[in-house]
Amino acid sequence: MRHVLSAICLMLAGLLAAAATAGQQVDQLLREPEPIREIAGQLPADEAFAEAVSERIADDAAEQLPAGVSGLVGSGLQNLVSSAVSDLLEDEDARAAWEESLQSTRTDYADQLETLFHEGASGEAGELAVPLDLTPVAQVLVGRIPMVGEEAADQLAPEIVVDVDPVSDSGVDAYGVATLAQASSHWPVGAIAAAVLAVLGLLLGRGRGRWVSLVLGGLVAAGLGLVAALGPASPDPTATAGASPASAAVVEHVAGEFAAWAQPTWWLFLGGAGVVVVAGLVGLLAARGPRGVDGDRQGPRGEGAAVHHPDHSGVSQV
Repeated sequence: MRHVLSAICLMLAGLLAAAATAGQQVDQLLREPEPIREIAGQLPADEAFAEAVSERIADDAAEQLPAGVSGLVGSGLQNLVSSAVSDLLEDEDARAAWEESLQSTRTDYADQLETLFHEGASGEAGELAVPLDLTPVAQVLVGRIPMVGEEAADQLAPEIVVDVDPVSDSGVDAYGVATLAQASSHWPVGAIAAAVLAVLGLLLGRGRGRWVSLVLGGLVAAGLGLVAALGPASPDPTATAGASPASAAVVEHVAGEFAAWAQPTWWLFLGGAGVVVVAGLVGLLAARGPRGVDGDRQGPRGEGAAVHHPDHSGVSQV
């Protein structure tokens, strides 16, 4: 019975360790500024994104500009904006506007998931779409159009929000995603519980059973780590057939950068699980006695071996 409890504790420890690692990554994405900066910070340098966004800004800005200005700028407006988008990261003001767009998108999406968690999902498509607000960027770019200037840019710049929805057709449970997002902030609890269960499992085990349980726990963690590394941490951006050009460009760029950010953690996790499995196998071999006998049992001449002494008490006396 002790061996069964030990195995259960160590396998649960592997499960909770994987869940805590996933929760930590989700928590960082939603509540810390650096991951989204690392994943999407270089997006304006993407040619497809720059072309799609510049076309959108140019078209919307042309409708907002006075007729005289729009006529003077003419067809060169899109080329002007496209060049500005491509050089976005080289200008301090534009770079600050892009950073504002990223961080406001992150906080708005965290609030969106929290609202979805509390109010429930409606089942409509697009509930998990990420609204990328490009209005601060548009204000900076429109302010550089000749005869417009920065002062009028706030009134003339269009409000541009690109809805990025990479899971619209994948049948993902929106409420389940929102629930996991809310639970991700409690990932330290899962990590502590995994450590406690690991210690408890080792204390409950005896002899070879302890090491077998450790191997099982390591295999559970390794299996989950491999699934995460090749699955959620490596998204497939092929489901963008019906998306706008800007949205498709965002999905394709972010998918690659997200994998580059997320996968190293899971490869390290997988390596740690492999170390646990190897440690269990080494302990299992060390627990075996000579000639393949379990170390918990003593050999025929060991301490617990029965020794028979001849009984001479039956010698007859004369």
